[in-house]
Amino acid sequence: MGLLTEIFDYFRRANDYRQTRAILHYLDDRILHDIGLRRDQIDSVARDLYETERRRSDAIAQNRRQDKARRGSMGGTGLAAQH
Repeated sequence: MGLLTEIFDYFRRANDYRQTRAILHYLDDRILHDIGLRRDQIDSVARDLYETERRRSDAIAQNRRQDKARRGSMGGTGLAAQH
């Protein structure tokens, strides 16, 4: 993953975190209770979602790097090279 993509992903995740917190704080206590949350859990839930998304993005980036390395190590033995 390129540096620009990493920076973009960081800001996207940070924005998602802020939006999640804002939306959950906007809900009244009855609705929070209905979805199984207490007001004091909002920051923790938003942070957990942020970290989950960060780990997912990191795993995707690592898989892409590994795929690229594998394709590079094939030395042009893909389908295009066979024809």
